[in-house]
Amino acid sequence: MAYQTPLASPVIQMVKRVQGKEKDLNTSGIKKLIHDHCSNDYNVPYTVVSIIGAQSSGKSTLMNTMFKTEFQMLNQQTQGRRATTEGIWAAVSKDPNAIVLDIEGADGQEHQDDAGFENQAALFALSISDVIFFNINVQDIGRMHGASIPLLRTIFQERLNHNMHRTKVVIAVRDYNHKKASESFLRQQLLSPLKKIFDESTNKEKMSTKYYDTSVEFFPHFDYDERAFQKKCQDIIAQPGFLKKRQQNWPVDEFPNLAEKLWKSILQNEKLNMPSYWVLLSRERCEAVMNKKLLSLQANDDYKSLLTEGYRTISPIEFHAAVKRILQTILHEYSDATKYFDEEQANKVKDNLRTQIIRDAEPGFMRALDNHVEVFLTNATEEIKKCMERNLFEDMDGVVTKQSMNFMHQIQDLELYDDIAGECQQVEKNLRVLTRQIRNRCVMNFVGRYAKKFLLMAGQLTSIGVTLGGAFIGN
Repeated sequence: MAYQTPLASPVIQMVKRVQGKEKDLNTSGIKKLIHDHCSNDYNVPYTVVSIIGAQSSGKSTLMNTMFKTEFQMLNQQTQGRRATTEGIWAAVSKDPNAIVLDIEGADGQEHQDDAGFENQAALFALSISDVIFFNINVQDIGRMHGASIPLLRTIFQERLNHNMHRTKVVIAVRDYNHKKASESFLRQQLLSPLKKIFDESTNKEKMSTKYYDTSVEFFPHFDYDERAFQKKCQDIIAQPGFLKKRQQNWPVDEFPNLAEKLWKSILQNEKLNMPSYWVLLSRERCEAVMNKKLLSLQANDDYKSLLTEGYRTISPIEFHAAVKRILQTILHEYSDATKYFDEEQANKVKDNLRTQIIRDAEPGFMRALDNHVEVFLTNATEEIKKCMERNLFEDMDGVVTKQSMNFMHQIQDLELYDDIAGECQQVEKNLRVLTRQIRNRCVMNFVGRYAKKFLLMAGQLTSIGVTLGGAFIGN
């Protein structure tokens, strides 16, 4: 397949380098870039790719060829070896989805008295990127004091000082000629000083492959073999999983906020903790989604009517079913809106959202349940009365248990509310109280009824006795 000419992509300056002055991040420009040129679905995650390395080493050329961006490239005939990238620049790649950062070259003659910016920019790239390219000329391999090597050491050593996500580091060896040295020989020379850094580290865990995924790629000279250079770029992008997200899976519209927070921390020389930044930002965004869902729900007339008047016209089972449908819809919408945020924080806020909806619905539900209990107790009382009237000495514990189980069966699926089990216990308790009252009344009625009969019989016997006595006396 013929190589496609790179498509133009917007380029903005994220950080402008001004010596002796504060280097603020161009947050508004980044937001506009994201809004205008990223996917309409701002929840779609974009891989962040950056490149650092020596000045005038072809960093912009590599990014333009690989990601179809249009960073300004060096023209040695008109510019000599002057830096073409000053500060930090950003562009958007749409195929594949990526935010591409071009970092000002290290060891630039124009800014020899501002070397701190180089370290700040490199730390920013390392902290926020999923993939970071380290651009090094083949001639610098083996020269430990060459322009690129100290910066490479800095990248790996920063892992020890800050808490960061896993990063893929691609060491891009430029102007490689296989006739002069083999890839295996150069790879060994390049990685041996890095191995020394690992070996000398007191924190082996932070220097492990759990945090770093390092590879070395060799690129032919762009000017001498442009076609081979382009093919190499295509082959790298086509590697399975090469551009996967390695840090937190935040949505693209959160990139400006995260970048601003990170850059301020770097300028203030604070210890970086990318996972912590992301957790805080995730919780803030998830709570915003939760509040939006609650406000929308509370403004819904049908929902308000259900909570305030529903208990009058529907059973607790119907009330519960209506709330459950609403709850499932709201939670599904919430999950969809927060799927790219920190999972633990998203789930915690989701639990809060669920609890709040249930809490708001509970008074209406309990009113509906009270109505249901009142009707149930009335009917159950009638059943108990009938049983006692048929047989005063029947085992009423069995009758009460049967009625209680009937009630539990009616409301057993109302699992949203914590008070259901207590309500069942209270109904059974009420039934037993009512049963005792009914039994007492029935016993009193029984005693009263038979007492009257006894007294009547006693009266009749007395009358008979008097009659018999008179007759006896008369004789």
